[in-house]
Amino acid sequence: MLCESCNHLEFISFYVVVRGLCSSRELNETVGKITDWDEAKERFAVKMSATSDAILLRPHNLYHCCD
Repeated sequence: MLCESCNHLEFISFYVVVRGLCSSRELNETVGKITDWDEAKERFAVKMSATSDAILLRPHNLYHCCD
């Protein structure tokens, strides 16, 4: 899980695995790349590798996987 109290901008360009989603379970265990931090919504923008779609996800649903 990514640190929720850290400087979120340092995570931009990290590759992450999505875990723990309930409403979009099909995204669990998929890989994406963090592209931005939305301060107002407290979520990362993640570009999903499989679809190239960008979605907003909470830090506790993202796990750093590789560089």
